[in-house]
Amino acid sequence: DSLDLSGTFSGAKLQMGTTAGRRISGRFQLRDVLGSPSGTLSMRADSVLVAGVRLDSASGWMQLAGQAKTTFGVVAHSRNGAVARVSGSALNTMAVGESGREITQLAVDTLALEVGKNRWRLVSPARLTRDSTGLGVQSLELTNSAGGKLSVRGAAPMNAPVSLELRGDSVPLN
Repeated sequence: DSLDLSGTFSGAKLQMGTTAGRRISGRFQLRDVLGSPSGTLSMRADSVLVAGVRLDSASGWMQLAGQAKTTFGVVAHSRNGAVARVSGSALNTMAVGESGREITQLAVDTLALEVGKNRWRLVSPARLTRDSTGLGVQSLELTNSAGGKLSVRGAAPMNAPVSLELRGDSVPLN
């Protein structure tokens, strides 16, 4: 026996903490929800406020392949014309050994930012790891056509000082 779900959703004037959206809509088609869920979810939001950043719109999709693997994509448009695109996959595993903690490994395959005339792209896939102890960034490096570079690596543990390295070279400030 399995439980399959499909449908659409919509909402208006939604708020959760400091995140808000004027209009949100989407659709989903999920199979074996209580066992090994698989299927798709897509959504769109208009006039969104996320972490203090005001967006004109954002849309995204997720493809579930069992309890452990998800692929995703998100596109966000700001009111001033800036655009951000990200896609990748997430893999959930249980750590072997005494800790037995759940680990999510995030692979960001595509990351693109368009701000004015600046076009930033991910140099190579980035790897991030999240577990109950915090977040780790193995390497995330962006470059633009004018030779600019931005990179981030390090760790943000839950109960210890953050150790992140942020580097920039030839980054336009206008």
